[in-house]
Amino acid sequence: MKSSLIKFVVPFMLIALIILPSSAKALITKTSIRYAQLDKEKRCDNFNTNASTSCFNLGVKGGVIDGTQEKNTNLAFSVAGGCGEAESPNYCAGYIKGYSQSYGHLPNVKEYAEIVKKAAINKAQAYGASSKIICNASPTFCGIYQSTYEKEIPTNAPYYAGHAAGEQDANHVLDTCHQAKHLRIPSGHSKAWQTGYSHGYADSISEAQNDDGSYGSHKCHF
Repeated sequence: MKSSLIKFVVPFMLIALIILPSSAKALITKTSIRYAQLDKEKRCDNFNTNASTSCFNLGVKGGVIDGTQEKNTNLAFSVAGGCGEAESPNYCAGYIKGYSQSYGHLPNVKEYAEIVKKAAINKAQAYGASSKIICNASPTFCGIYQSTYEKEIPTNAPYYAGHAAGEQDANHVLDTCHQAKHLRIPSGHSKAWQTGYSHGYADSISEAQNDDGSYGSHKCHF
């Protein structure tokens, strides 16, 4: 009898520790992922005229969720985690607004500019091969974001040119199932280009790995 009681009580205590309000503060139960994913899939009006919501509004909803929970876990105010390389500019503009509202903190002009610049730099560093972005959230946000993004592009252009070349060569390797023992990075390019090449090559090979240890659709074994 005592043994069966212990078996019942111990699991119940563990469950209680998880659901009690005092411990719930340390748990993140809901995130902005759902809204960010809709933005990434371009299911908002800045990309799709038939969409029922705007990317900006998706950002506000995501920012409110993340901001509320991070504030409740006593984390410092930091917008960076939910607005960066993957999200659209308009989503980021909404996210900053929603996140700030959740904290009850209105960034001053200087702080706001730094937040927007950081988001634009992250975007440029991730997608430096293209300078085409859509931004119409607000004149202030878009002005800072666009100018920062365009200034950052030339800095990252060599890296992404190399990255594209590395991806292309990796795809050729996957088509022929012939990979050299040692990666030969083309000479005559800048260090940034060569770094990009190395990363692009490695990323493409890694992404092509199959569950059985082979690579690509031809089931290459290296």
